[in-house]
Order: sequence, then C-alpha cells, then structure tokens
Amino acid sequence: LMAALFFLVHPGHVETVNYISATSTLQCAFFYLLAFWFFIKSLDSKINLLGMGFFFALSVFSKEEGATFPAAIALFSIFFKPTEMPLKTWLKKILPSFGVSVFVLAGFLVTYLLLNPEVGSNIKYAVPVATYFYTQVYAWLYYQAWIFMPWGYSVDHTNFGFNEKLYHPRVLLGGVSAML
Repeated sequence: LMAALFFLVHPGHVETVNYISATSTLQCAFFYLLAFWFFIKSLDSKINLLGMGFFFALSVFSKEEGATFPAAIALFSIFFKPTEMPLKTWLKKILPSFGVSVFVLAGFLVTYLLLNPEVGSNIKYAVPVATYFYTQVYAWLYYQAWIFMPWGYSVDHTNFGFNEKLYHPRVLLGGVSAML
C-alpha cells in the first residue's frame, strides 16, 4: 500500500500516463500482475500455469522489464512458504512455474535474436566501455536523487554527459550510494 501511495504522489513516472509511447510500461505491469495472480492460483491447480505463462509472455513482449518475473516468484517462494508445508512439497508446487518461466524467457530471446539479426554482430560502442560504466555509476546517483528530490527535473530526463574518470566526484559519490 505504501509503494502504491508513493507511486501515486511521486512525479517520476508521469510519462507513463502522459505519453502514448509509454503505454508499454502500463501493459507490462498489467500483464505482470496477471501472471503473478495466475502463479498464485497455479499453486492449487496446475491448469493455471498456462495462464501464468501466457501473461508472462505478454509482459515480456510488452517491455523487457517483464523478464524479472522469475525473480519475483523466486522471492515470493522464499518469503511466503507456508510454515507447515515441508520444503520438498513446496518445491514440487513451485518448480513447474519456474519451468514455464524459463521456457517463455528462452522463447523471447530466440524471437528477439531472430527478429534482430544485427544483435551480437558488429557491436561498436559509441563510447569506451570504462566511460560507459562510469556514466552508469553516476546515473545511479542521479536517479536516486530524483526519487527523494523530484523538483526541477523535466520528463525528457536532461542529458548530464559522460564521465570519463573513475575519480570524478560524481562517480565516486554514485559508487558509494550504490553500495549503501
């Protein structure tokens, strides 16, 4: 409930509602939640595995963030295992869900590679790998600050340039904040 309230009042994802091009985020979330609901139902009846796999596939094909679904059901399985149920029985209940998830992810990867044959061939970085990494470390700090101080940012996410040195203060601060 607190996460939903935070999402409601925080301006971080306004483009999801404002721009038609961002509806893939809403689709992914909708199908992700449906897949999770079918996962919960599949613990009682294996026929719901088909619904879970179907909606998981729709989630992944809507947006790549849907690929985190196997991790979500793994975390659910770890933290919400019934205490009275033996581990072996619990594993027998949840393992088919992981099988379906792996199958859907493999299908997504194969389809993605077949539809995009240039992926993996002739990869050329526009910037050196180290510069890209340093910039990503700073981006971590940039977006963490955005969560707690959302004013002054545009929905176009201002370009803050590349960081080319490890010892740049923004890179060091970003690395320290990522470790915390």
